[in-house]
Amino acid sequence: DIVYIHPIAIFSMVKMKLTTTFIFISANVINHSALSKYHLQMGAFSFEHINDEWEFYFKQGHRDVLHTPGGNYAFDGDAWGDHTWRSGPHAFLQHLSFFHFVRVKDIEVFDFGYKDLDKERYYRWSINCFLFEARDMKLFELAKCGTNDELYLSMFLPHDAGDHSGACGAAIMSHFAYTPQRHFLETNTSMLERYSNMSLALRSKLLKKDSSFRMFRTGESRVKKQMKLRVAEER
Repeated sequence: DIVYIHPIAIFSMVKMKLTTTFIFISANVINHSALSKYHLQMGAFSFEHINDEWEFYFKQGHRDVLHTPGGNYAFDGDAWGDHTWRSGPHAFLQHLSFFHFVRVKDIEVFDFGYKDLDKERYYRWSINCFLFEARDMKLFELAKCGTNDELYLSMFLPHDAGDHSGACGAAIMSHFAYTPQRHFLETNTSMLERYSNMSLALRSKLLKKDSSFRMFRTGESRVKKQMKLRVAEER
């Protein structure tokens, strides 16, 4: 459930793939169990950007959920961590920060350049959006993969190939929720609606500025009308 893709994201991932030796290229995904810690270190998540919605949530007594006993934000980088994959409030903080930087036109604050995901060790990372070539799968073994494709592709296949995976900082995307986060976000926040409004606004701009996009939509409408007429005639 990727809900935002930066205009240069795909281009940036392809460029990184063609100019480096990484086997897999991950997008720079906001609300990502392995990448959130980098965004935190860069100052992308901060209570300095509190808005009315966040303040309202604080009043419900949930503020401590986002803090370690020492008073710091906790993004542990664990694919199954209590402060990443499992935490709705942590996802909420990340989405609010994303919209803040979109509003002030500084979304590049999330860009960490190129990251070697396996520099210290091979570990599991979320494959929300990643890029590879067909030849990268030459060592793929279905028996080893089993039913856990994410674990195999992000950790075991790069290890077996003797290669590393990387993350592309310019390829900014936003991931709405992991399964344990979804109920909290959909029940307590307006995040999904905000992404929907952003999408509609972007679509409106494209319709106004891009004649080829308008022609595509017009052609699509004509095809739909023709199909309805054909169905009516057949009846």
